[in-house]
Amino acid sequence: AISFGVEGVSSARKPFTSKLKKLLKKYEYNKEEVAIIGDQLMTDIKVGNAVGITTILINPISDKEFIFTKFNRFLESRKLKELEAKHLFSKDNFYD
Repeated sequence: AISFGVEGVSSARKPFTSKLKKLLKKYEYNKEEVAIIGDQLMTDIKVGNAVGITTILINPISDKEFIFTKFNRFLESRKLKELEAKHLFSKDNFYD
C-alpha cells in the first residue's frame, strides 16, 4: 500500500454530511483545504459537493462490489451520460 501521510475516514455514512462536517470542525480545516477522493458519484462525490469541498472522481479499484453499490453504479452511469450530454462532465486525458 502507498502512504501519502494523510488521514482517511472509514464508516463515513456517505452521502450523509454529519461525519464529514464533524471532522472538518475537529481538525479545524477550512473547506478549501480538504478534498474527497472517491469512486462513486452517488456517495463520495455527492457528500463532498454537499459540504462544499473539492471532489475527485476516480475509477473503481475493484470489480467486487456489494449489491447496493452495483445499483448505485447503474444510476451513476445514467447520470454521467446525462452530464456528458450537457457538457458538464467529460473524460479527458486524466481519465481512461
